Amino acid sequence: MKESMALQFSGDLPVWGAFALALGAAAFVFWLYRMETKRRGDRYGWQLPLLRATAVFLAAFILAGPVLHHERVIRELGRLFVFVDDSDSMALTDEQMLPERKIAALQTLGELPREESMKFLDAAAAQLARAHTSAQLAMRGGAEFPLAGGRLEDVVTHLEEALKSMQLADLDLDRLSAPSRGFVRMDVWRGGDRFEVFDNTTRRKESMARPDATRFFEGFAIPTTEATNFTAWLRGYFVAPETGKYTFWIASDDRSMLLISRDANPSRSKEVARVEGYVDAGKFDEKPRQESRKLPMKKGEWHFIEAVLEAGPGENHLSVAWAKEGGKRQILGGQELIAWAEDGTGKDGESDGAESFVQGVLAEAVDLQELSTSDEGVNPLDFSRRLKSLAVNVGRMRERLRDYLQYRAADYLARHRESELTTSKLEEFSQWNRRDRMTRLLLDESTGLLPRLKENQDVELFVLSGNRADEWWWQRR
Repeated sequence: MKESMALQFSGDLPVWGAFALALGAAAFVFWLYRMETKRRGDRYGWQLPLLRATAVFLAAFILAGPVLHHERVIRELGRLFVFVDDSDSMALTDEQMLPERKIAALQTLGELPREESMKFLDAAAAQLARAHTSAQLAMRGGAEFPLAGGRLEDVVTHLEEALKSMQLADLDLDRLSAPSRGFVRMDVWRGGDRFEVFDNTTRRKESMARPDATRFFEGFAIPTTEATNFTAWLRGYFVAPETGKYTFWIASDDRSMLLISRDANPSRSKEVARVEGYVDAGKFDEKPRQESRKLPMKKGEWHFIEAVLEAGPGENHLSVAWAKEGGKRQILGGQELIAWAEDGTGKDGESDGAESFVQGVLAEAVDLQELSTSDEGVNPLDFSRRLKSLAVNVGRMRERLRDYLQYRAADYLARHRESELTTSKLEEFSQWNRRDRMTRLLLDESTGLLPRLKENQDVELFVLSGNRADEWWWQRR
């Protein structure tokens, strides 16, 4: 409990103004009454004017609004209830668990050393998990923009924190790539008049200005958007699922161009289809040049594929479809699509680094947040689609970071497999059942979760057994 007392002033006049006014009034009253009592030779000649001046001073000083403020703060901790499973499955030892997963668990428990900078990636993983949850909650809000806007503000905050943590990690994140399989990379330049730059006969890398934004979309398509006056460049690789002849289509608003290479080399890409003017979304048979000729490809071969969209006023979109000879037409995506890599090689199907991807997702979250608070009309369907894409991208990034942390554990195992410490700890871990691991994870005084939480709240741990919840551990104050 904390208790304090202080004199505060809440009147219309400031303290110095009220004090000056009261002092002046008191001096005037003292002088006035002293003139009447100065003939008296006794002590009352001074006392009576002084008493009256004091009364006037106090009355005038009331204008400052003096208040004696007494405050008592009684601090109560929040209460946190934790429930854990205590079924028969908790007695299993999971001896078949992959060794690298055991290493990761031992490092988390503090049983094995780990690089100091890995704590930043742990923090980034936690922030991405929060961002993913907020994005899903925003998606459930749909077109209720005030609700979605608050959730999107949380997404932006968590993504910014995740990006900071990843930068602080200062590690080689080559293994931590942006989502690749099933995704396409899109670079965006604001403003039009760039379409001719992409003509295959005149395009030069040095003529390309740095894009204003980079995004990743699931599937080779830009959903219908109300964004206007921009140029978008989509790049990826088409991986032929079978040997045969393939046909490609493009649909867009406004004009667009589709180029494909005979292999993974971007410099060999040739125009195979285009849209002049515009067509409605999903309409691949409106104009004669929307369809490519049949292109022979071998199973497993990578073919660089790119599309350029010049978006004007009004709604804009782009999508690319494909079909094997005799097969059904479908939007390009899934296992047949791999996002373009910065070095142009594909790098085993991995695209740009995680930092670049998070920056792109962050830019998309900021755009959606601004849309949710905009006074301008927003297309609810377009907004919902972009929310879904945002949630998917954040979720994929979270998975990639988790996989990377697993990779780091595997790397540790490869370097220390023969050490006595590693061998003994792995053997010890194999003897622990799930209940033992949970107890260490939650209650260990140095690395446990609950001892850290008890500093700021009352914590109670319950085990669920059948229909009962039995108290197991608590820390109350």
